[in-house]
Order: sequence, then C-alpha cells, then structure tokens
Amino acid sequence: MGVSGFGGCPRGKGGFTLVELLVVLTIIAVLMALLLPAVQAAREAARRNQCQNNLRQWGLAAQSHVSVFRRYPTNGWGFLWMGVPERGTGKNQPGGWIYNLLPYIEQDRLREMGKDEVPAVQRQTLARLAATPLAVLRCPSRGGPNPGPANPALVPFNADWPPLVGKTDY
Repeated sequence: MGVSGFGGCPRGKGGFTLVELLVVLTIIAVLMALLLPAVQAAREAARRNQCQNNLRQWGLAAQSHVSVFRRYPTNGWGFLWMGVPERGTGKNQPGGWIYNLLPYIEQDRLREMGKDEVPAVQRQTLARLAATPLAVLRCPSRGGPNPGPANPALVPFNADWPPLVGKTDY
C-alpha cells in the first residue's frame, strides 16, 4: 500500500478527519461570535439615525407651522382632548401639537379625519384617529409603530376611546 504523503491517508481515501472538522467549526464559531456584536451595533446605529431623523422631521414641521401662522402650534386643551379639524390650529383647537403638525409631515388625511361629520359620527372617527399608529412618532429602538393599550381611566372628552391607541416616544 502506498501513502500519498498528505496527512497519512492512503491514496483514493481523501477527506477530513473528525479533529480537522471540529477545528474548522470552532474557527467559524469564533468568527461568528466576533461578527455578531458588530452587526448588532450597526443595526442600533441605523435605528438611532432613524430616531434622529424623526425628531428632525418634527422640528421642520414646527418651523413650517411657524412660517405659515407666525407662531408655534398650541398644545390644545390638554391630553384628554382629541383634535377637531374644523377648529383650526389656535386656542380654539382642542388637539395638541402633534395633531396640529400632521399636515407638515404629510399626514393631511389624518388631520382631516372627522371633518364635517355630525358629533356622534365624529366621536367614532376620532377614535379611529387615536388608534392610528405613526412610525414617525416612535423611536425604532423602542419597537415598531404598533398600537398599545389605552388607559381606560383616561377617556377623552370628545371621542370614543378604542382599546388600542397609537403611542409616541417624543
């Protein structure tokens, strides 16, 4: 019998030994362990960048509002009031600053929900508005723009309250 000179295997019987296979798998596992934190750090950096971009969009929306009305948006009548489209953006508007800035983040359709509806129907429409999540209101590091549970003790004065509402981090 002849020997090939490559690892002591007889000719025609090439292959890996179990030890060689385990060494290769160990090296691959170590490389993956080194690579995984770098990938996670890159993903978090992208999420942080998106969060900063969301804040930039809100800042630009506020500046656009100032350009049009020569004042910043009001904060409405308090957190228990939903915005009403017919009431403008000033002191007669019960909705807060987010509601008043919707047209400046390309959400005109949401800002107009409930317009020219009778009060009973408008209450239901405003409930749908409250349940609408917006990605621009959530920092991606905290999760997606999924609706969250509403506090049943905090029911708005001018809208029905859905079980799930859109949430914000800002």
